[in-house]
Amino acid sequence: MELAASRPVAKNVFQQQQDSEEIHHFFSLKKLPSILGSSAFIEKIKDGFNFSVQDKELSNLQVLSVDEHSVIAAVCSVCHVERDQLFKMQRGVANVPRDLALYVLSAHSAKTLTEIGSIFNIKHYSTVSTAITRVQDSLNQESVVQEMYEKVCRQLKVGQPKT
Repeated sequence: MELAASRPVAKNVFQQQQDSEEIHHFFSLKKLPSILGSSAFIEKIKDGFNFSVQDKELSNLQVLSVDEHSVIAAVCSVCHVERDQLFKMQRGVANVPRDLALYVLSAHSAKTLTEIGSIFNIKHYSTVSTAITRVQDSLNQESVVQEMYEKVCRQLKVGQPKT
């Protein structure tokens, strides 16, 4: 008699262990939204919401974005350089106007670093990132670069993000 009474208890303990393993596995998944339920329920929830994956390499601003042509024109005007000067790259030689244009596009457009790089014929997004970091450092140290940046922002009629 005691054996028969212990079987349902053993089954419940096993069922709880099985459930907890399933639940633990579910919540350990990294690429899925945490929705627990039947397949029909999950599909109903997914249909009601947009579960699109955002690009991890988005630039700082996605609203009130400026276009590359306006940025290039503003930088050329403020820095007194020809458009071609912004597309010249020479290792070890600083091109502050080009770096400034890259920084402005990063700060005031929804373009990714890769997209910004392709505008300036730069193959690697890390090169764009390095140029942006140089401008950020210059903005904190050099009043000349800060002044150029402020003039470009005024010409584009955009605010200046905090650096």
